[in-house]
Amino acid sequence: MSSSVDCETRASNMVSWVLAKNLKPFTDGEIIKECIIEESKFLFPIDEKIHDKFQSMHLSARTVTRNFEKMVVNVYEQLSNNLSEAEFVSITLDESTDLVGKAQLCVYARFITTNCCLFEELLGIEPLETTTTGQDIYD
Repeated sequence: MSSSVDCETRASNMVSWVLAKNLKPFTDGEIIKECIIEESKFLFPIDEKIHDKFQSMHLSARTVTRNFEKMVVNVYEQLSNNLSEAEFVSITLDESTDLVGKAQLCVYARFITTNCCLFEELLGIEPLETTTTGQDIYD
């Protein structure tokens, strides 16, 4: 069974993930914490231990940022490991225009791992500063 600290950390990480996924400011973590604490008073009016657990959750902007940075590193490491173990890799490029009319080059990798799992991952998006000719994309 997970310790109380592990559960609080996982809960904090989940809030960080939800904020990032929804493009919300990391400072909203404190607001979410306050909402959870207030809700717990109504949902679990007798159980002070639950209130204390919610109170001890770390959701400051700094903590949420650190949690999200750890998630980014983890995803990058997983992608790097999968690519290094891939049997076959192909790179796909796609030029697109963003909302303000600036050309963007999307770089995708498609690969098959040793256990025959197929992946397609976005490796990055690069702005095209000049024209969008084949030579510009190649460069």
